[in-house]
Amino acid sequence: MKRGSTEVALLVLGLAASGCGGEEEASPPALVTNEVAVFVDDPEATWAGTGGSELSALLSFSVTYWGGSGNALAGWSLHIHHGGGGSTNVESRSMSMGTELGPCVGALPVPHEVGHAMLYLLTGDPDGHHTDPRWKTLPRPGCHKPAVTS
Repeated sequence: MKRGSTEVALLVLGLAASGCGGEEEASPPALVTNEVAVFVDDPEATWAGTGGSELSALLSFSVTYWGGSGNALAGWSLHIHHGGGGSTNVESRSMSMGTELGPCVGALPVPHEVGHAMLYLLTGDPDGHHTDPRWKTLPRPGCHKPAVTS
């Protein structure tokens, strides 16, 4: 049975809130796009409140680039934080990445972390050593400013 975006977000929240020790209560996702719950912990990521159309397009591109289709990452979560670094945890079905390359959606290393997730889903190996040849042609993240016309 296919789950709707709201159900996925509630499922992710329920799982996060059921952690051991009764620690901090989980905050709701900033948005749910492509059936991926997106949590944003960076006040400079002002794009998070715009509905996520850019992020949705980047997720769709990334899934397709790695050989997937549709909502292949349904039920996964994406955690965006201030600073650097990124990781994909296949056991918890979560991806984490920093905003160190810029505050825009295009600067997020989404295609990279989605690559690990998709390779795991398609082959059973997240390719932590980056041996798949597609790593070499992966588009580089960056903020792209529109051309100025006079």
